[in-house]
Amino acid sequence: CRVGSGAKSTPQDSADRRPRPVKVTVGSSAIVKEILSRAKRLKDCSEFRGVYLAPDRSLEQRTEHKKLVVELKKRLSDQPEKRHFIRGNEVISAEKQKRD
Repeated sequence: CRVGSGAKSTPQDSADRRPRPVKVTVGSSAIVKEILSRAKRLKDCSEFRGVYLAPDRSLEQRTEHKKLVVELKKRLSDQPEKRHFIRGNEVISAEKQKRD
């Protein structure tokens, strides 16, 4: 099912809005782990490049993750020469690997 409000709007407004998320329910946590572990492969397929999967989070977890994303964006702008990512509950910074 779609999440969020589906407010009526003009066709011009709908072009500017992001698509609403879709909630998917599966039978077990093992399936969830399998799906999320393979989610990064979506970017390799041009048809699904804009599709993102995220685990179900409580309000507290969403708040904490939002803080991590803000910190990640700050580091990306402050230190563009490094690679930054979120792992676990922290932002990690590492030297970019040089490609030959």
